[in-house]
Amino acid sequence: MKLSDALPWATIFACGLTAVYAVVGGALVIWGDPGALSFDQYGDTLVKFAGAIGLLGIGRGIAAAKK
Repeated sequence: MKLSDALPWATIFACGLTAVYAVVGGALVIWGDPGALSFDQYGDTLVKFAGAIGLLGIGRGIAAAKK
């Protein structure tokens, strides 16, 4: 099976990693040491990570437009 160039595979993979990061990170915060990181700090970290994934998508869009 050949991967299509039309789909943004790196962006889809990064979104999957974001979901795994959220689940695993949340579990570690909740069960590991709940006092180590507040929910607000955890949310801020996820927002920054999601912003980085958004920039990846924008970069892929620009690269695809130049082809």
